[in-house]
Amino acid sequence: MEDAVQNNADSICPDKSTTSSRRAGSADLVSAGDRSGPTGRGAAREATGKTMMVVTSRLLAMGVSLVGLYFYTRVLDKSDWAAGLVMALIGETAFAMLDMGLGLCLERRLPGILAREHREGLILIGVFVVVVIASAAVVAFGLYGWCDALAVALMKDPLKSGVILWGIPFAMAVMWRSALFCVMRGTNCFGRLSILSLSSQIFFVAGTVGGYLLMGLKGFLIGAAIAYALPCAYESWKLRRYFNVVPAFRDIWRYLKYSRSMLGERVVNAGYSFADQWVIGLVLPAASLATYNVPRSFFDRFQTLLDGMWMVPTTLLSRESARGPDAVRAAMRRLRRVFTYLFVPIGVGLLASSYFLVDILGGSKYHDAVEPFAILALHYLVLGLAAANAIIGISTIAPPGDRLRSILSKNVAYLICLPLLAKWFELNGVVGAKLMATVVEAIVAAMLMRRVLQVNWEWDSLRAVALPAALLFVVVAGGQYYFYSRLVAPLFMAAGTAIYLYLFFRRVAEEDLLFLEHILPDRARPLVKLGRWCRPGAK
Repeated sequence: MEDAVQNNADSICPDKSTTSSRRAGSADLVSAGDRSGPTGRGAAREATGKTMMVVTSRLLAMGVSLVGLYFYTRVLDKSDWAAGLVMALIGETAFAMLDMGLGLCLERRLPGILAREHREGLILIGVFVVVVIASAAVVAFGLYGWCDALAVALMKDPLKSGVILWGIPFAMAVMWRSALFCVMRGTNCFGRLSILSLSSQIFFVAGTVGGYLLMGLKGFLIGAAIAYALPCAYESWKLRRYFNVVPAFRDIWRYLKYSRSMLGERVVNAGYSFADQWVIGLVLPAASLATYNVPRSFFDRFQTLLDGMWMVPTTLLSRESARGPDAVRAAMRRLRRVFTYLFVPIGVGLLASSYFLVDILGGSKYHDAVEPFAILALHYLVLGLAAANAIIGISTIAPPGDRLRSILSKNVAYLICLPLLAKWFELNGVVGAKLMATVVEAIVAAMLMRRVLQVNWEWDSLRAVALPAALLFVVVAGGQYYFYSRLVAPLFMAAGTAIYLYLFFRRVAEEDLLFLEHILPDRARPLVKLGRWCRPGAK
């Protein structure tokens, strides 16, 4: 559950450590323009080096969250886990809806305000703290007064109204943690943010599992609240220099009007992030939320890892945009091939290994999560074939109007498909709505990028990966279907990966090998050398 809460915070408040790294990377690219050459390889390699810190920290966080998922699926009852997820969902949704857009205001405007006038920045932080405290009070009183109705609506059991009451401290701790994330991003305390994120994940797994074994669901909720409150209290004390200004009422009113323009964006992002869980909680049986959290947790944490890697193409496009449309078109063609090479094998491998991964993470109680897991794996095939390069191009070099059209198309498609598909196909429909939203966004983004850059579709990259990807699926899926065992399945996965790499390196263009060699860090370069050994005529 911790990883679901963390990703909710990430999806509403994008990780500014990545954003700041992107900006720093872009500045380096401009200064390195002459020495990096017309291909942008030097710029991409510099950006890759900056990305490794982000990827390393997120790999560690992903490992911790998957360990927690392993324990939750084996120790917790499905309905009890779903109850904890409901309380986390209430806390995250309440924070996103009731902060009046001040969270985004802190992240985007606070660094500039602090640089110009330090005390004014402290006043903004003080206003944010006051609004969060008031929001927490409203949520606490609301949960107390509506605990019976929420227990019936979300947990389908009026006798579980006590769960809502015991979950109030947990919901408050979730809001506290989310507020600290906003303050840390706005004050550029990215080191402290990483410490808070990782420490709270570790404490959360230990506190919730230990509390559940001692006192059941009540112990789970108490342990969750303590696991968040302890690191939040410590980090709040470390950041106390930012909390020493009490704002006047006129300052509160002034900044509420100032952040009003960001409230709509905040609400839209929150709706996209939480709509799936609310639909499951309101429409499907309560235990379905726990089942859905198995594939959702895995792919959410995996996506945050990939988001850190996207700094490379973003900074590359930012640099190439200064060279004119021809350079951008060349960069987009390279990125399209690279994304196909990256996401197609990932999507095929995850799709073929769906049963094994769900069996390892969830055990026999969660085998009904295999189909949702497989549908989410198709998402990465869509990213590799069409979506990723166009979406990044839209977010980097397209005009603001085109960016808005792309975002709106995704959100509208998702909110239309979600209730309909959930009613018809239940959990499969919920994850299918995410896939449909990505397909719509990919189509719109590709059309906009073609209009802006006149970049046509190319088939070279697909020819390079089609046969290797097909054999990867046949070996992994076929081996697991006919000879399934938790010990044997990894052998088929390793064999399929080896076959894929061998055939891929024999079929890939030499230009793409050179590009990969230049953007990869030094420790990953032996993989390209191995690929050259596999090519025809290699000695």
